[in-house]
Amino acid sequence: GAVGTAVTCGVDSTYTIMEYTNDKYDSMKLTHLVVASVSSDLWDFDVNNDDLITWEEKHALRFERYNAIAEYTKLPLVRVFTNFAPFIIKRKEINESYKHVHNHTFITIGTILALRKLFGVYIYSSGHDYSHFNLNDNLTTDPADYELLLMHVLSNPEFMCFSGGAAVDRIDKTIALTEYPLAQKILHPCFKNGRTNCSLPNCSKCMRGLFALDYYDKLDKMSEVFDVDRYRKNKQQYLISLIKSQKSPNFEKLYQMFWQKYPEEMKKAQESHERNKGPVSRDEFNTLLRAYDTLLLLLSKSTPRENIINFFKTKNINKLYYAGDSKFGRKIIEFLNKDIQIVSFKTGDVNSCDAVFIGCTNDKDIAKMKSELLKKINN
Repeated sequence: GAVGTAVTCGVDSTYTIMEYTNDKYDSMKLTHLVVASVSSDLWDFDVNNDDLITWEEKHALRFERYNAIAEYTKLPLVRVFTNFAPFIIKRKEINESYKHVHNHTFITIGTILALRKLFGVYIYSSGHDYSHFNLNDNLTTDPADYELLLMHVLSNPEFMCFSGGAAVDRIDKTIALTEYPLAQKILHPCFKNGRTNCSLPNCSKCMRGLFALDYYDKLDKMSEVFDVDRYRKNKQQYLISLIKSQKSPNFEKLYQMFWQKYPEEMKKAQESHERNKGPVSRDEFNTLLRAYDTLLLLLSKSTPRENIINFFKTKNINKLYYAGDSKFGRKIIEFLNKDIQIVSFKTGDVNSCDAVFIGCTNDKDIAKMKSELLKKINN
């Protein structure tokens, strides 16, 4: 007889929780929240040695958010630890053909069906609104496309599945959540498991949120979960990413909206994008070549992550200031993050650090960054 929904802290999940904790029909009000190891962001565990407790410990930061939701809503959090995902993915006969995006809905509902002694109603947080309904190529598309039918098929007289939030699109959900105190503190659609959303212009989840908030002038409402200052200071970089993603179903509408609201800024971003579509400049090539040579040396052995950490540790660097930005730089920081304290312009002062790592891949940008940092250090 329980009414449940999954907790992920993403836009769809948080919107469902907001809507169904106060549903006008008692039979549809949430009584339980669910988190399960079938969720792709919780797959990191050793199937032979971990259990429910150690799995939760390995994802402590995520569970900190899940527990905050349970405490705020006063609803129990059901934790499900199962070896289903690694069992499926590690089987050689299906490993190469498995696509999580084609299966995630079935795996989630399968987990809930295994708990039938508890649940009578399950509300699945819809990724699309009903206008996306489509049965074409349904074996190789996201089940969200035909979720309206799927929820009906998976239901029976004693167990009902519903699509939560499918009446509105993700942009409307994002804006609605700006008035929800819980979302202002825990909303985390980002792929990366940081304390806050990475808010980088190459993260599609963060970009969708930031663009929607910007268009409706709601950025400050969500400044605890998104790096709003970074977005405002580097807005053209984000707009260029939007232009690159304009044909994606997730960004088509936002692209049109931004041309309406920010025509001049979009025009400048478009021009910048056109200029940069050509070959890599000589100074950027030289920088990347030097980085490549260094990385080749560090990655040449069987333990690349350890090599990179030792590269910094042997220089007695325990606190590192990270400036600039690039895919190369972010990868190095990802390697270092657990062993060396990483500080940025937002989280600390350059003068308190043992060294600076500049993540730019352009000599002019590096020179400019060095100049700015030296001013900070000298002051």
